Amino acid sequence: MKGLVAFARNRLGVRLYPGQVDVLTTWARSARRKCVLCLGRRSGKGLMGAVAAIFNAVAMDYAGTLRKGETRFILVVATRQEQAQEFIRVVRELLEAAPDPDLAELVDTTASTAVEVVFTNNVVIRAMPCSSRSTRGLAASLVIFDELAHFVTDTEGPAAGKVVWRALTPSVAQFKDRGFILVTSTPSWASGILYDLITAGDIGVDRDLLVIRKATWEVNATISRESLDADFTADPESARVEYGSEFAEGGGAYLDRDAIHAAVMPGRRSLPPVPGTRYVGAADPAFAAGGDAFTFCVAHKVGRGEKATYVIDRLESWRGKRAPLSSDLVLDEIADLARLYHLGEVVSDQFAVVPLADGLRRRGVTLRPQPLTAERKADIYSALKRALNIGAVELPDDPALVSELAQLEVRPSPAGKPRINAARGGRDDLAMVVATAVHAFGAGAVRTKTYPRMPANGDPRDIMPRAARHAERPRGKRLGIASSVPLVASGSGATRRGLPGHLHDAVQGFADSLPLQAGPQR
Repeated sequence: MKGLVAFARNRLGVRLYPGQVDVLTTWARSARRKCVLCLGRRSGKGLMGAVAAIFNAVAMDYAGTLRKGETRFILVVATRQEQAQEFIRVVRELLEAAPDPDLAELVDTTASTAVEVVFTNNVVIRAMPCSSRSTRGLAASLVIFDELAHFVTDTEGPAAGKVVWRALTPSVAQFKDRGFILVTSTPSWASGILYDLITAGDIGVDRDLLVIRKATWEVNATISRESLDADFTADPESARVEYGSEFAEGGGAYLDRDAIHAAVMPGRRSLPPVPGTRYVGAADPAFAAGGDAFTFCVAHKVGRGEKATYVIDRLESWRGKRAPLSSDLVLDEIADLARLYHLGEVVSDQFAVVPLADGLRRRGVTLRPQPLTAERKADIYSALKRALNIGAVELPDDPALVSELAQLEVRPSPAGKPRINAARGGRDDLAMVVATAVHAFGAGAVRTKTYPRMPANGDPRDIMPRAARHAERPRGKRLGIASSVPLVASGSGATRRGLPGHLHDAVQGFADSLPLQAGPQR
């Protein structure tokens, strides 16, 4: 790969950052056929890979290595089809913008496609998603593994990286010392093919393998370590992996205990609805006796952007002890809270989505289901983690919630992705619903109703819908809530959940006025 940097500068017209020049120059001067670039995000891995692919396609001499008419390939293996097409797009743009007109003329535009660039010298740059089957038998002078640490397939699962590596590395054998392998990737867990390759290179097991590890700010001149302070504060473990090019450890506590306790508002059990505020509702359904709890959360956001704070206003849970929960009674409770806080919809996972959506619809509440895949669950908890770490969450003074948050653990799944669950024997029902509420603010618009403003010294019933104010239906049987929020005595001596005593009469009077709609008999 000698002359790679000069080719990029003079013939492609690419102005590489000094860190990128150092990376490519180090590889070119090493005279090693295999190179692993373990670099942080935004380091320009795709650009450097595209430059290497074009250089190998048009600037290197492979005379005498191919039979007459045989096509030489540069293979680029990506995590998915979209990423493969993105690599080809970068190659096309470099060739079209090159100051050397001969480069563009070498491209057979008729034969080229979205996943390959065909040259008139019988060379093809082909990009494809990771698969060990579709790429066998091709004569490749260069194989590029784009984000190797994140290769996963339906058939091989997380072992796809090793399988594809073993299948494709023999493709360069016929080119001997001119057959190259380039790996560009951010790290992942301290296991898998990328970790094994780096270990082999560091300890000298493979003397033909060069390993280059650099953080983002060491390669990309436009990004400094200081400019990433917010990321390192919000999620230090993830930032060290994504930007610092460090491997993630095997697992452990997911959330910082100090951050959790700092977010707790001492003495605050719940907050009443405030006129003019928009609220979000989230549910984590469960009905089995003795199993997980059915949890429900109401939250609102104060401020915007980086200054936003997520406030958990109400947290409820129901659990069937000796028999499954009655869905009608639980949904009656949720519908009451939805009216009290004027929720336009409730976010939930896909569990029992049809009967729950129907039951809430009958009570005037819309359920917005979201499939809870492993990736979605990691995103949901990540939103909560970032908010906790920057002090942007206000949690109720709920020991059960604090315990669940503190006992969350992260470990690699079989697919190499982070798996976040409660510690063995623990629960995460309250933690999950709180995280879902926080995540809902940033994961898309949550439809809410504007809470009418109450006149000064007015009666809360004055802001109720007219039909609710004049409803004379008697209230049905209420389900006793197995809530972790202690019961508080109101001024009238009645026992209520959560609200400060001086607010009970007005707010509970409003709630007691709301009509209940009977759900279907089961």
